[in-house]
Amino acid sequence: MTAVESLLKNPQLTRTLSEEEELSVREKEMSPQSLMLLGCRTDSDLLVKTALERGALVNKRDHESWTPLMHAVYYDSHRVIPRLLRNHAMLHIRDDDGESVFTIARTMGSNDALDELDKALSKSRLKHIGLFIHALETLYKEKGKEEKLRNKSAMALAYIDLGYAWWISEEKIERVFRYFSRAYALSPRTGAFPYASLLAAMGYPDESMTILMLIAKRRWGAVKKTVMEKDEAFYSLRGSEEWKRLMRLW
Repeated sequence: MTAVESLLKNPQLTRTLSEEEELSVREKEMSPQSLMLLGCRTDSDLLVKTALERGALVNKRDHESWTPLMHAVYYDSHRVIPRLLRNHAMLHIRDDDGESVFTIARTMGSNDALDELDKALSKSRLKHIGLFIHALETLYKEKGKEEKLRNKSAMALAYIDLGYAWWISEEKIERVFRYFSRAYALSPRTGAFPYASLLAAMGYPDESMTILMLIAKRRWGAVKKTVMEKDEAFYSLRGSEEWKRLMRLW
């Protein structure tokens, strides 16, 4: 068994690949996702680049609910982390134990990874600052009206934007829940899908499924079925009988 074959058969073995080994692995018949994970574990930018070109999904979870970025951070693969982030790797995804890439980096003591993640987070905050301000302005305007004259759909959208801004900033997840639940209470049709997405992503599959079934039965038409089937927020629901029934109704 060659060194490369040993790496492929034993996920716990990790090391940096030589250029010759990288080229050898790239020619093997591997699924794009497997190639992606191997690149993340061995800090091979070439393999991650090749995997993306072949259709690997940058936010797809494995059987332990870890994304490629989580693997890269865990194995301190500092060369591939920037490429994953440039290709829209999500920072706020959490695994089944509620851990994000930030908590993994802090646990492993990976300062280089934390620096890269903090840079990406700062860019994301700046990008969404306008959304945050607009949401606050909308709520201030509507709350200044008599309750019966308030635009509940506009307020619901504003709460969703606030919640999303906190979510992508990886801060105070309890605020995200509070804002999304307020949106759902104000305007069920407007707030249902975002709230269901959050519940599923944060480990509340039953609560999420209840809302998704309501959306399907009332024909609220949140997103297309093809999008639902690929949305990583619903990773924990896929494969269940309830999910199959939902997809038939959607």
